[in-house]
Amino acid sequence: RLARGRNMSSSSPSPSPSSPSSSSSIANHVIDHKDTNSSSTPATLPSSSSSSSASSSSPSSSSSDPYNNNNSNNKRASVEFSHATLELRFSCYQLMNLAYFGKCNAQVYVLMKDVHSNKYNEIGKTEIISSSDCPQFLTPIRIQYDFTRSQQLKISVVNACKPGGVLSEQDLIGDVLCTVPEIARFMAITRQIKHIAYKEPGVLRVIAEEIQQQDDSGRMTVTFTGSNLDKKDFFGKSDPYFLLSRLQHDSTFSPIYKSEVIKRTLDPHWRPFSMDLQTICNGDYTRPIKFECLDWNISGKPSFIGEATFNFHELQSNITFPLLNSSLSLKKSSYTNSGTITSLTEMSRDLRYTFLDYLRGGCSISLLVGIDFTNAWDAAVHDDDKDNNNSISSSGGGGGVTDGKHTDTNNNTNETIQALRSVCQILNEYDDDKKISLFGIGMRQLDDRKASSSGVGDDGVIPLGEGMLSEVVGVDGVVKAYRDATKNWRPAPIVKLSPLIRHVNEICSSVSVSQDRQHYFILLVVVTGEVHDMDSAINEIVKASRLPLSIVLVGVGSRDFSAERVLDADDTRLRSSDGSGEVQERDNVQFVQYLSEKYETAASNEDLLAEDTLKEIPAQLIGWMAKRKIIPGKKQTV
Repeated sequence: RLARGRNMSSSSPSPSPSSPSSSSSIANHVIDHKDTNSSSTPATLPSSSSSSSASSSSPSSSSSDPYNNNNSNNKRASVEFSHATLELRFSCYQLMNLAYFGKCNAQVYVLMKDVHSNKYNEIGKTEIISSSDCPQFLTPIRIQYDFTRSQQLKISVVNACKPGGVLSEQDLIGDVLCTVPEIARFMAITRQIKHIAYKEPGVLRVIAEEIQQQDDSGRMTVTFTGSNLDKKDFFGKSDPYFLLSRLQHDSTFSPIYKSEVIKRTLDPHWRPFSMDLQTICNGDYTRPIKFECLDWNISGKPSFIGEATFNFHELQSNITFPLLNSSLSLKKSSYTNSGTITSLTEMSRDLRYTFLDYLRGGCSISLLVGIDFTNAWDAAVHDDDKDNNNSISSSGGGGGVTDGKHTDTNNNTNETIQALRSVCQILNEYDDDKKISLFGIGMRQLDDRKASSSGVGDDGVIPLGEGMLSEVVGVDGVVKAYRDATKNWRPAPIVKLSPLIRHVNEICSSVSVSQDRQHYFILLVVVTGEVHDMDSAINEIVKASRLPLSIVLVGVGSRDFSAERVLDADDTRLRSSDGSGEVQERDNVQFVQYLSEKYETAASNEDLLAEDTLKEIPAQLIGWMAKRKIIPGKKQTV
């Protein structure tokens, strides 16, 4: 998972103390996008693009570039990458028969849990398949996948005793509970159907396909020409046109393009047409495409000339293929073909991969968490109090220790725990071993011993987990370790952010990321106090921008976080002050302030906070991989 040989005690030396950065000091680290050189712009993936002769009606594929650092595109690109449309298809096996006569009329209902009402709402249902205990449904259900939310699904399998009715009017065979991230990870799940009254009512399998957005996969321009087609008209030649169709999941072909008719010719040259790859194959480059050549008749009923089948890979290779008419081949022993078709294809395509492509291709995501235990109080209150050994959770005064940021009586949820749960529960869905590296900053021991005497380096980064990587298991492990720390540690007067980012940078640097070993890290930092080393923090963030790392900062409390907001370089780039003049390669930081008045609705606060904090991560992951020409690996399935 990570380089587990790393010793926590061998951390970097502590940086020299720095005073809080003023606004003018911070401004020295900021530059406009237009001042950056081209090397800092995330590169697009290599593609076989060429100039397109698409018609003027076709949209330009370059008008929407999610890797472009143009200020107006950044937030839009983040939303595009964190959302996707999934098409779900269902099949069942060994279904229990609830019908009085014959086998059941099986149907699947799909419901999604509403975070506001906490109720499941129907989003779609399949057709009814009669008299089968192993139905394979043809009707797909489309859902909107959102990386920033834990979308919970209930898939209900019923015996449709009232066709067209609602779920409550049908005989329930059983339910399957799952989440959209579960399905999105491998695009296929198999689950036992469960019902309180039945032991084994059956098995459900869900297959998902991501619907590619039109501009994500580019466009192609194709010109078809025919040669020596069969003559179909008694007087004259033929009036040929063609239909293009693609293979569907039900093994039928669905038309996607119809050409114009060219009158009285056996050697037609149809005009070029432009089409997005979603329409042609939806990203499946081996999906069969059928070419049917027909002869137009005034009666409206065409005459069949011949057909051929190929796929996208073959189509873009400028092939020549014969048209075959099976009925003629049965009648004439000397039959060879009904003419030939030649394709000329030009690609206008800058290949885009999605966040789901990388996840399905085996890209591992590791979550690291840092918790700031300080408060915006006067340090002298505690430094002068020689007898003050109060823990964070038990302190009764002094500069707002009980302001709700860390106070956690009777295991109630405070703002810090809410922030941790809402973000960690989403990201942990994508971590294979569910282990989270957890660190504390801005804290000191109750007996006021130096940090180094506890086996930890002098950089102020305190491991709150176990082992060399300071790991805990799952979200509950994070919350438990946090609660334990509030009992055994007390707040430090100031907090420094750079040691934590430096420490995480070293972890990321120790893992070799390549085409065959794809890994990405996300650092979540819950900040409560004022960061006192902004200059050093910016230097480390600039270094982190070249690593497979995204940093999410959540400010907890009502104080002014304007200084920390500068780190979220949506519209500007940060510049290092260490003398190198190094510029931030990409926007790799997202800052969100936890405002109780915004997130106070109990049913929706966690999902809303997660959406605000995580919406930029998919675009950041894709941009880093694209810059290094790393494409998704082979899709994994279960």
